Amino acid sequence: MASQRRSSSAVTTSPSLRRESRGAAHGAPDARRRAEAPDWTSNAARVAALVFLLTAVVFLETPRGQEFFHVLQKLGHSVTFGIVALLVLSFLRSRRRSLLADCGIAMGVTVALGALTEVAQIYSHRDPSIVDVLRDSLGAAAALAAVSWTTSRSILAALVCSVSVLLVMTPMAVCLAAYANRDLRYPVIWQFSSPLDMYFTGEGGEGLARIKEPARWQRGPEEEWALYIPLRSAGTPGAGLTEVYPDWTGRSRLLVDVTNPMPSPVQLTLRIEDREHNQEYTDRFNADYVIAAGTRQRISIALRQIESSPRGRRMDMRHVAKLVLFRSAGSGSGFVLLNRMWLE
Repeated sequence: MASQRRSSSAVTTSPSLRRESRGAAHGAPDARRRAEAPDWTSNAARVAALVFLLTAVVFLETPRGQEFFHVLQKLGHSVTFGIVALLVLSFLRSRRRSLLADCGIAMGVTVALGALTEVAQIYSHRDPSIVDVLRDSLGAAAALAAVSWTTSRSILAALVCSVSVLLVMTPMAVCLAAYANRDLRYPVIWQFSSPLDMYFTGEGGEGLARIKEPARWQRGPEEEWALYIPLRSAGTPGAGLTEVYPDWTGRSRLLVDVTNPMPSPVQLTLRIEDREHNQEYTDRFNADYVIAAGTRQRISIALRQIESSPRGRRMDMRHVAKLVLFRSAGSGSGFVLLNRMWLE
């Protein structure tokens, strides 16, 4: 009898156990659905971050007139779109697709967003640039490859990440090296013994080239380099140094070493500006110099003459900003070789 009662008790309790088991079974999908339900707060934060980053790319401007800030802005493109790619990937992550597939989709979406920001820049008075889209793509590729490598330890992902980061960082590394080269060479203002010396050389002159000084014009046993400056039309820039070493205080004169290999004289105009220049002709130093045919000459200019050249003020010799050398009006065409400029 006792055994029958125990058996009956066991039978009577089994339905409750089955109900609990069924409840647990029904509750499991509910728990999974709650876990997979979208977190609207998180999604809203990611959307806000995307909007902020893309708006910054379109409208944020860095200070003009310094190459460092220009390069920094371009580096910012890559970093920004690396973050954008990660945000897009966070929206896409799904158990139904592989990480590689999600990274591919995120890459395509990010490149498209980069192209759209370039088009949008038309309305902020900046020209669109396909090169900037490439910078955006490199930043996205670096970020997505890093994510892929952390999960798969793929050699290909590591290679893509490394190459992308190298390409992104190279312009900034070259820029910093050029500034260091400029500062270390002071009181030499302009010379051409290294390719880095060409970094700040420009001003729209076409055909500028760093060449070896012809043997006829060499002044010593050591090899000399010069800047080949074609002089095509009067008044247009031949060559410009866009970021001069700024502080000329404590020096007394500027020397310019220039060669005229042509069979006729050439008249050159030297223009010097400081940071406060207002783009008026009378607000800078302007002087003409005749370089005799077939000669290498050294021009000496007193810095007090440069300092007193702007009308109504004195040039700020702590913040000299720019040098331009070009063919004067009435002078014949041809070319000259600029060997160097330095302060004494």
